[in-house]
Amino acid sequence: MKNRIKAVRLSLNMSLRDMESASDIIDGGIDRSVWRNVEAGKQRINEDHIKVIKKIAPQYIYWVITGETLPESGQISPEIVDKCEELLRDGTDG
Repeated sequence: MKNRIKAVRLSLNMSLRDMESASDIIDGGIDRSVWRNVEAGKQRINEDHIKVIKKIAPQYIYWVITGETLPESGQISPEIVDKCEELLRDGTDG
């Protein structure tokens, strides 16, 4: 799950500082060093982390938790978005 959280952050072009700012919905927030530790596997992912991911990227939350997507329900992964953007670029170039 840690790799999926990092993938979401990177797909949104967010820094660890941005993640810290987005965690204002959690009492006391989540410091960027905690996010760094989550991504490094030094900190267990908890409900607060999931709440922040749901806030910033609700379309990815099912994928973050399960590793699976449900495109018909709007639950996708950053990889799906990247592939769609690539197809759109390739389709308009030629």
